[in-house]
Amino acid sequence: MLGRKGPGNLGVLGNTVMFRDASDRVVAEPRALPDTRGDIARLIDQHAATSADDEGSLWKLVNVTAANLFARAAAGVLPFVMAWYFGATFTTDALFWVFSAILFLGGAFSNALETVVVPWVSRKEHKATGKRWLSSASVGIVLPALAGIGVFVVLNKWLLGSGYLLAAESVRLAETYINQNTSVILFMMLSGLWSGVFLARARFLSPAVSLSLKWWGTLVVLVILCENDAIGLLGYSFLVGEALRLVLLATLIRGELWSSGLSWRGLAAATREMPWRDFGFMFLTTVALHVNPMVDRFMASWLGAGAVSLFEYGWTLYLLPAMIFTSGYLIIAYTGIARSLARREVAQFRNRVADLNRHIGRYSFFAIFAIGIAGFTLIESGFGLGKLSPAHLAQASAIAMTLTLGLPFALLSIGYARILTAMNRTSSVLTISVVKIALNLAGNLLLIHPFGLIGLASATVIAEAASAAMSMWYANRIMQTMSAMEPRNEPQV
Repeated sequence: MLGRKGPGNLGVLGNTVMFRDASDRVVAEPRALPDTRGDIARLIDQHAATSADDEGSLWKLVNVTAANLFARAAAGVLPFVMAWYFGATFTTDALFWVFSAILFLGGAFSNALETVVVPWVSRKEHKATGKRWLSSASVGIVLPALAGIGVFVVLNKWLLGSGYLLAAESVRLAETYINQNTSVILFMMLSGLWSGVFLARARFLSPAVSLSLKWWGTLVVLVILCENDAIGLLGYSFLVGEALRLVLLATLIRGELWSSGLSWRGLAAATREMPWRDFGFMFLTTVALHVNPMVDRFMASWLGAGAVSLFEYGWTLYLLPAMIFTSGYLIIAYTGIARSLARREVAQFRNRVADLNRHIGRYSFFAIFAIGIAGFTLIESGFGLGKLSPAHLAQASAIAMTLTLGLPFALLSIGYARILTAMNRTSSVLTISVVKIALNLAGNLLLIHPFGLIGLASATVIAEAASAAMSMWYANRIMQTMSAMEPRNEPQV
């Protein structure tokens, strides 16, 4: 049955057709309804046209997903390039710590800025004032970027000097890599701003392509430096990759940057109008969501030289199925969930969330099985990887297998964090993330000495499971409230 009839109307495929008589008055008597086959056919044609548009959008999303996965492929290969050339040593420990610290702090700044800029740009361009503002806004973020650089340098120097992070040889090398990347956070914030502008204008491919250029550029420079044994210059590989991304984005948006001009008044206005409050809150939320892997790396360094690298290799293997899911299906599913929520289609919203849960369960089962088979094969084969010994590769595989047991919980945590954000419950996401941090830290302290790196991985799984349970419980409570408040339309006979 296509729809439900009421007095003077026919609901078909979520649409309503109102029938009127010759005097343009609404027909109130159901028996007086005219023949509606033509109207039904018209609505079906409209629905088909809409579906065709959605398919076009879906293909665009698939292209963007492919570009993002292409970028992440380079990011995933990079640790194993280091494993091939150096194994798990103080050199790889230093490089992985610095790269992770940059991605953690700089990525939090960049992602938070990109997130809040999208609605801000949409509002500014909706006003259509005709004023050029992008160059002033770009200069306006320099001050917080410099503050971020200061935090990055001071915090890392303090941690490295405390004696609780990395071995002595790694500390000296890490300080060199930090000095080589002091300007990267500024580059990342500018890239976040400009990527947000592109996203607000539905130009999704430009940020994805620039991200691919960044990671593949980083990988190529790293290989060149490794081939020439330039260990002291490895930090520049990340700087070059981020600079390539920035240059590409600047080239694509150069018309607005160069033609808008600068003035003190425009700079003050752009700085004042930036959504700093939303940016600060989103930054804290992003930090809370991603701080646990940094805590794990920090505590792994207590286990001696090479331990940080082994955890990094295991973490990278574990991230492979997570990256595929979050770069593909999760984006599509979340788009539909957000659309249903915006339209207050509560029943459809709940169905989409239930579908997401089912797909996460099925996908995670397959991923756990695949990683388990691959891990056992690597452990039993006795293979190594370049200078990474068979024993170290087996240990990294065991870490990956342990972490993958928490994949369904991690995907549920990520998915429900987005759902709660769409429900305007970002503060709840932050609260749950803080609880997860506390649980992970407590688990690390309890499990690191008896179980080593496997203990750190197990603590991560426990924290993710608790986070997923809290997120699902709170989201279900909100959905029950929404269902109770939804008006019930009784069918008319």
